[in-house]
Amino acid sequence: MGRNKVAQIVVILGCVITWIAAALHGLGAYPKVSVAVGASNLATPLKAAMRTVFLLPAADWIAIAVIALVVAMTETQVRKLLVLLCGIGCL
Repeated sequence: MGRNKVAQIVVILGCVITWIAAALHGLGAYPKVSVAVGASNLATPLKAAMRTVFLLPAADWIAIAVIALVVAMTETQVRKLLVLLCGIGCL
């Protein structure tokens, strides 16, 4: 197995782990955060903003994982740089 194939497998595993983390963040924790924010004494627009801000990382992680997966599967000159930027973006 060549270096490129191993690298692709590592990127695929990283994308799957990122999707699982996004699902746990968005589907697992959001209902609890939504209840806590709803019970707070924040103004109504701030409650909606807090719920939205909590969901943004999950959406970002999904988008970054999709981009990394597409880039890793294509043969381009900037593939390594784009996968590296996606990894940094997740941090």
